[in-house]
Amino acid sequence: MHMSFSPSVVVFFMSLGLGAIFGALWDIFRILRLGIPLGRMFIFLQDIIYFAIICILTLIFFYFFTFGGFRLFVLLGEFLGFLIYYLTIGHVVFAVFKIIIHFIHKFVWGLTWPVRKLFLKITHIFQKFLKNFKRKIKKYFQIKKKFLHFKGISVYNKVRSKSDK
Repeated sequence: MHMSFSPSVVVFFMSLGLGAIFGALWDIFRILRLGIPLGRMFIFLQDIIYFAIICILTLIFFYFFTFGGFRLFVLLGEFLGFLIYYLTIGHVVFAVFKIIIHFIHKFVWGLTWPVRKLFLKITHIFQKFLKNFKRKIKKYFQIKKKFLHFKGISVYNKVRSKSDK
C-alpha cells in the first residue's frame, strides 16, 4: 500500500519548517540583544533586518515551491512553525543562552575588576582635586569681592565731570 501526499500538503509542511527557522533566527536576535544591550535604535535596526530577511526568504519560498503564486496556507504554515518553535524549543534555547550569557558577564566583570578599581581610584583623586580647586577658587573670589567694595564712600560719586558744572 503506497500513500502519497498532495503537493500542497508537502509545501505546507515545508512552510512549517521555514517558520521554525524564522523562530531560530528570532532567538539569535534576542540572544544578541541580551548579550549586547545597546539601546532602542539598535533594537529597531535589528527588527528591520529580521523582517527584511523573513520577507526575502518568504518570497524565495513562494518562487521555488509555489511557482511564484501567493498561497495563504504558506503564510499560515510559517506562522504556525514559528509559534511551535517559539513555544517549545525556543524557551529552552533562550533559557540556556540566558544562563550562558550571565556567566560570561560575571567572568568579564571579574576580569575587568583591576581596571575598574584603578579607574575608581583615579576618579576619586580627580574628585578630590576638583573639590580643593573649587574651594580655592571660591576663596579667591571672596577675597576679590572684599577688595572691590569700599565701605562708606565711592570714588565715582565724589568726582564731577566737566560737563556737570
